[in-house]
Amino acid sequence: MNTESNTGRVIENIAVGGATAIAGWGLLAACGAVASGPPGWIALGVGLIAAGLHSKTGSRLLDKFGNWADTKFSEAWKSIKDFGSAAWNGTKSIAKDIGDSLSKGYDYLADKAGKAVEKGKEVGESIGEGIMDVSEYIYDKLNFLVRQVFGTGAYKPNIYIYSDKTVDVTLRFVDPAMLTNVIPDYTGEWSVTAEGDGRLYLQDGSELGYLFYESETQPHYFQREEGFLVEADERALEYEMILTAYGFNETEIADFIDFWVAKLPEGVDYMMYPQLTDTIDMAMPVEITPVPEHIFRLWFAFEAYDGQDYREPEPAAMERDGYSIVEWGGVILDENDH
Repeated sequence: MNTESNTGRVIENIAVGGATAIAGWGLLAACGAVASGPPGWIALGVGLIAAGLHSKTGSRLLDKFGNWADTKFSEAWKSIKDFGSAAWNGTKSIAKDIGDSLSKGYDYLADKAGKAVEKGKEVGESIGEGIMDVSEYIYDKLNFLVRQVFGTGAYKPNIYIYSDKTVDVTLRFVDPAMLTNVIPDYTGEWSVTAEGDGRLYLQDGSELGYLFYESETQPHYFQREEGFLVEADERALEYEMILTAYGFNETEIADFIDFWVAKLPEGVDYMMYPQLTDTIDMAMPVEITPVPEHIFRLWFAFEAYDGQDYREPEPAAMERDGYSIVEWGGVILDENDH
């Protein structure tokens, strides 16, 4: 029996056993290292290297551990990258949401501010218009009251325009505040086209026979020395005779009779004082463009007859050929005018 050979085998077995023990210890250390994080990984590597130096088993374990460690490290690194990417994307999303919210908030505030400004402007304009309306209303009422106290009404002056050819005519009242009634509407002037037969056309194409207005005026303009005595039951006949003497045509006379027969109270005799063009130009001045070749304005001041003295006028017929303006009207005087 070879003692040396036996001894060698014994030593070899002891070495193998020791290596196995070391490998076992290394494996246990590996488990602990994995659980304890990166510092343990270093200890794990050292243990496995030690075991692998003395044992085939350790070498195999080292290979398996290397493969396992690579997989875990790759997974961990991927997790870190995924987390970083998710964090970055989340940050960008949050920043975008905040930006969108701020932008919407700014747009909302800007919209509200703009609407507030517009509303304020509307309110301001409404207040301004209201003040103007109230001012005009007060002015008109006060002006009307003043005219009522110090003036008298001019009833239905009719303005007829004639021309031997078509002509565009503009008429303006110098004192339009005295107007109380107009046909057509008066907006600073009347603009009409006059035909040779006396027809008048407005800019909208509508047709009129004459321009109509009523106004307040001052009775002190009117003379009362010369006049016609018109008996109550002879008004229509007297009116026709008087207006014919002044040169009015049939249409103008018919319009006058139709209005003034009914206007004055029945059963009362009246004095009829003629007020010619120069007087009417002071009582209710007008500006006419183009200037007519002839203009004849005649109002009558009516006053109830009470035995007063008077001289009867001698009427002269108007000139009315070519481009001419003809007007008639009247006022009713009372005791307060004396």
